[in-house]
Amino acid sequence: MKLGDKGKKLIQDFEQFRAKLYDTDGAGHCTVGWGHLVHRGLCDGRENEKQFAKGISKSSGDELFFLDVGHATCMYEAI
Repeated sequence: MKLGDKGKKLIQDFEQFRAKLYDTDGAGHCTVGWGHLVHRGLCDGRENEKQFAKGISKSSGDELFFLDVGHATCMYEAI
């Protein structure tokens, strides 16, 4: 399975890009970019937040997005 341009646009329109860490994703999890999960739970200064502490560029957000899509695709195909 491959995500096409329409699927990418649909997800990105829904998620919206955020360069800074946020935990207002509707589930209360620390997130960045196009909805990339940094960790479950609120942003609280954990070690894995440090790489995103100064924010990320849109191109870095796109890289994370495609990594997440690739992971989700593999999970789907494994079913």
